[in-house]
Amino acid sequence: MDNPIEQQQDFTPERAQATVEFAMILPILCVILFAVVEFGMAFWTYQQVSAAASEGARRAAVSRTAGDRTTRARDSARAASPGLTASSMNVTTTSTWVAGDPVTVVVTYPEDITIMGKQLFHKDLKVTRTMRVEQ
Repeated sequence: MDNPIEQQQDFTPERAQATVEFAMILPILCVILFAVVEFGMAFWTYQQVSAAASEGARRAAVSRTAGDRTTRARDSARAASPGLTASSMNVTTTSTWVAGDPVTVVVTYPEDITIMGKQLFHKDLKVTRTMRVEQ
């Protein structure tokens, strides 16, 4: 049977080396992990902005006879994405409001990607949706 003290001495340098290697690679792994999470959250935000634009365009397309059609489209777009800050969302509507003509809704929303306190990206996400005004 082997002496336990000799076995411990054989593995101590290897364990120390593994600990040092792990300590060297850990910051890089943390940055990669945080980047994946941040980019995932940015993609989720883009999906929410896209859904808001689609909902706003749909509401605008069926609101030809309403007196407050632009307000209805804006409110519908903001309500379609409750996970976003409505006051930060900019919704614009463009149309002649003639049946069969296009109505275009543009939704912009600010997005920041910050990793470990460093801002890497700041841009407005912009999604445009166009539908035909219904009769």
